[in-house]
Amino acid sequence: MSDTQIPEGGCYAVTNTDGDDTTIGGAGQVDPEDTEFPLVYDQLNWYGNCTPVDITLADLIPSDDFSGSALQFVDGGGATKKFTLTNGDEVYGFFEYWREDEIDAGDLPSGASAVTGWYLWGEDGKLYLMNSTPILAGEGFAVTNTDGDDTTITVPSAL
Repeated sequence: MSDTQIPEGGCYAVTNTDGDDTTIGGAGQVDPEDTEFPLVYDQLNWYGNCTPVDITLADLIPSDDFSGSALQFVDGGGATKKFTLTNGDEVYGFFEYWREDEIDAGDLPSGASAVTGWYLWGEDGKLYLMNSTPILAGEGFAVTNTDGDDTTITVPSAL
């Protein structure tokens, strides 16, 4: 299987490492253009930050028909990662993309205004903006519950 190719933006996981100092090398080129990834309807789609630099959730650009989809990160054990919200809640990271005009002001914490971006639901039933959440160079993520075959997500070029 040494000739197996990892597609552009593809994500993979390594399990059962022998210790903290175990490493795996990577090689490739940086695409000078933003990379648009098609999302397969009704499947778990694995992608990643295929750039050599850190980006944020705000840098990802979903297509217009992305509503209803969720993006999530997993930890080393395969479980959905938890994130801490500004109110102190620790919640599982099922990030939803909301456009400004889709957000009900009553769903936001006191003093917050609606902006287009990535949100998490808090235990208090409020939506918390998470646009500044980092996606490290090479870090993978999954997208679920896509609404149709033409749904895409775009990762910006590092150049």
